[in-house]
Amino acid sequence: MMTASRRKALLLAGAAFVFLGGAAASAQEATEETTGTVAEETAADQARPTEAVQSEHAARRTWYLGGKPTATNAGRMSSAPALGAPRTISPAPYVPVGSVTAAAPMAGEAQVVTPPVAEGTGLQAPAETVVPMDGVPIEEGALNDLDPSTVAATSEGLPSGFFTGLSRAAYVSILDSLPSPSGSRLLGSIASRLALSGPVLPAPENDQSMQAVVKSRLDLLARAGDGEGFARLFENLPKGQAWPMLAHEAADAHLLAGRVAEACNVADTQRANTGDPYWIRLLAFCSAVDGNRDAVRFQMGILEELTDVGAEVHQMIERILVASEQARAAGGASAPVPPAPVALEGKLKVDVLDVTMAGLAAVDIGELTTEEIDPLAVGPALAIQTLSRDAKFDLVSLAVTQGWVNDRTLAAFLGGQAFTEAELAAAMDDGTEENDSFVIDAALAHIAVTNGDAGARQAALAKLWARAVRLGHVAVMGGALAHMGLDVDPANANSAVAGPVIRSLLLAGQTETVAAYFRTLRDNMTGPTDEALLTEVWPLMLVAGMPDVPGPEAGPLPSWWSTQGTDDRRYARAGLLFSLLEALGESVPDAAWSSLEEGPVALEQSATAPAVWRRLLLASSAGDRPLVLSNGYRIVAESGLADVSPAPSGSVVQTLRRAGFEGEARQLALEILIAQGL
Repeated sequence: MMTASRRKALLLAGAAFVFLGGAAASAQEATEETTGTVAEETAADQARPTEAVQSEHAARRTWYLGGKPTATNAGRMSSAPALGAPRTISPAPYVPVGSVTAAAPMAGEAQVVTPPVAEGTGLQAPAETVVPMDGVPIEEGALNDLDPSTVAATSEGLPSGFFTGLSRAAYVSILDSLPSPSGSRLLGSIASRLALSGPVLPAPENDQSMQAVVKSRLDLLARAGDGEGFARLFENLPKGQAWPMLAHEAADAHLLAGRVAEACNVADTQRANTGDPYWIRLLAFCSAVDGNRDAVRFQMGILEELTDVGAEVHQMIERILVASEQARAAGGASAPVPPAPVALEGKLKVDVLDVTMAGLAAVDIGELTTEEIDPLAVGPALAIQTLSRDAKFDLVSLAVTQGWVNDRTLAAFLGGQAFTEAELAAAMDDGTEENDSFVIDAALAHIAVTNGDAGARQAALAKLWARAVRLGHVAVMGGALAHMGLDVDPANANSAVAGPVIRSLLLAGQTETVAAYFRTLRDNMTGPTDEALLTEVWPLMLVAGMPDVPGPEAGPLPSWWSTQGTDDRRYARAGLLFSLLEALGESVPDAAWSSLEEGPVALEQSATAPAVWRRLLLASSAGDRPLVLSNGYRIVAESGLADVSPAPSGSVVQTLRRAGFEGEARQLALEILIAQGL
């Protein structure tokens, strides 16, 4: 047991430790204060009485940790070497002064003496050389004023400086002037590239100017039927930016992507600002999706007061509403399921909203309206499972002619069709000029690609090719056949199908396959028929820019002329070919031109407006690439591949080449020639 005396001793020891700890914290401070005043205190002590000094020293004690410093320790500290003044604060290796000798000038060179820099003048940094990228001048502060209307949505667009120098109004005017591609694979590609490329334009004057640019880009994609590009451009727009002028385009983009709720939000905002019946119809659809019958009645009542509402709209909205009500009654455990399919009461309008409603309502659709077709809705309409096959074929036929679908889309559609043996036999027997049904074209394409008998494939391909030329969709159909997988084995070729095979491959841009196919045919020629075939396709391969193809002067031009038969159309075909060859830089002999003077003077093709043609030539002379591209596009698209005449065709191809579009010029010349029967 601890005694009281022992407990007291421990308490005193603890206090001593606390005291020493505090002394330790202030020991250095006490030492520094004492050191500075030792001399003064010593002198003062010597002047005072000895008893007083001793008494004061006894009262004042200084505590040291580690022992009191001795005279020996103090002597060591005071005898440390002096460091001296600093020489420099810059890190550098030690180099003795005078150890570096300047290099002597080379033999024959004068000594260059650098004058000393005057004190206070400083050094002037050389001016930076700013090199613009792609010829686009760099403007100070550009990052602070980014223009969201010029955002790019493709990696294969036109050069960033292509539109440099154009005003925003001129850019909008160019895009708005372009019609649908009119059955041209190339023009459809140009339209998409123009709209998806990010133009370099002056800063927008206001929000309306900025939104007008985006609207023109989206509208061009819609006219071309490029739903994928339309959605991609819309998705690339800044999400925090308000686009009131693009409300309809925003609703279409959301519906195409299946975002019904977002489309309904747009409709809510627009309904508060406008009485456009479109927004009321969209809100009625939104209320049906929500299962709100009272709201549906309210919206439909207003809609009927503003415009005629077809029975098919009432029917689709009612079926969507019933399915949503049933899902709500079930606690929302499953997605709304429409009742059993029934026939649609009337024709379905081909626009994005009606096609979306038809897909949710699950109605059997027998017919489509042919008026006011929205090209953006063509793809979704073809995807509706309950759309009749005849209606699909009618829509595809129109879409191919207008250029709303490209060759790959058509190939995918044709490859997904199934036919009975009776339908295939009927297509072979009824593929006449009197029957323009696209069902026959689809069945013939099926035979030409999938039939196991080479003779059947050849017969179907020959008949299909003649129909495609006559009906005006050969540029898209030819490319589609190449993508579907035509028989490219030269061993199975004959004079009737080798020509269509080569033309299809050229239209699809598969030049390497064409070269191998052509070489095999040439190496295995067995008679005049094979030689005539190779002569027939020679100019097309020359136009396509394939290597090792002889030009008109050294090539088989006279032999080609002899393969054109005796009808009067041969003069028009030859005149078109000669015009395009010279536009591509080839030289056609005068004798060949002279032989065409025996033909008709007047041509059957449509005439080109002189003002547009003149504008094309002026734009080429001025080096105005955007106007060259847009006016050339207009001439071909509005005339049609099969009807554009030789002189304007040559001008368009030549000006495109001068503007740097060599590949596009050759592809366009190829499409025109094949569409007009070469």
